[in-house]
Amino acid sequence: MKILVTGGSGFVGQNLIPKLIERGHDVLSFDSKPAVSTRGDPQCAFATGDITDATVVTKLFKTKFDLVYHLAAIVGIRNYVERPLELIDVNILGTRNVMHECLSKGTRMLFTSTSELFGKNPKIPWDEDDDRVVGTTKVERWAYGNTKAIGEHMLFAAWRHRKFPMSIVRYFNLYGAKQHPTNVAPRLVCRALSGMPLLVYDDGKMERCFTFMDDAIEATIRAAERPEALGEAFNIGRSAPTRIGDFAKRVQALSGGKSTIENVDPRKEFGSSYEEIPLRTPKVEKIERLLGWKATTSLDDGLAKTIAWYDENRGWWAGYTL
Repeated sequence: MKILVTGGSGFVGQNLIPKLIERGHDVLSFDSKPAVSTRGDPQCAFATGDITDATVVTKLFKTKFDLVYHLAAIVGIRNYVERPLELIDVNILGTRNVMHECLSKGTRMLFTSTSELFGKNPKIPWDEDDDRVVGTTKVERWAYGNTKAIGEHMLFAAWRHRKFPMSIVRYFNLYGAKQHPTNVAPRLVCRALSGMPLLVYDDGKMERCFTFMDDAIEATIRAAERPEALGEAFNIGRSAPTRIGDFAKRVQALSGGKSTIENVDPRKEFGSSYEEIPLRTPKVEKIERLLGWKATTSLDDGLAKTIAWYDENRGWWAGYTL
């Protein structure tokens, strides 16, 4: 197939594109910044531009694509609180522009959403149709989940009223190679490899269902390609939560045990517009039933592979403030 990957320079894109190339597809990676991980491969071309510019996106679609993976988004807690207007523009206008072109050409689209759209719904675990419970609009922490929810509303409306061929995946705390080192998992790994203290927020009490990227990529491809996935949203994650403090201890042990663990107050780092979600746990029966997928990589195996990659690629993350 001829495939477009928006946000191809990001964490998911840099792991997804090589898998698509392995399957024999021709890929065009589009992003606001260039990527280097697959440069030189004749099956992957690159384009840069502003996804919020409808004219730019229209020109991009002069190529006939069989499938579009729409990954482009502003992500990360620091970006939520420091770049909220850009986040809203990219996540909503960008999605609208890509959906419009796919809809007009009948091109199938895979949209990457997030577990954060469920907010702080106390009913755990969450299935795909559970309610969203979010905080006040004064707290910028909730902007990301809301923008992804609007994207889902657009896609579901187009599916119901115009039979738009689309699928949605909601990621639960992905980790692995090539993730920005300011995210929780790579930040802990890089600090451990540097012999720095491992910083955890609020005594490490928050719980997350960490999901290894290789597992998530396989689920994403199945959701993008299989007919059973059309018109559906899927949770992608491990169903077993891990306390952040325990996660840090595993990083500490697997990286040699030389770093200490220190608690920090996230409000001092992110300010008053920060609010955290104490627990996120997905129900995954739907994706198991319809697509035959289940996360199979254990946390220790995934962390060992992740630590090995960051250890072997220290130049990739050198210079970042950890």
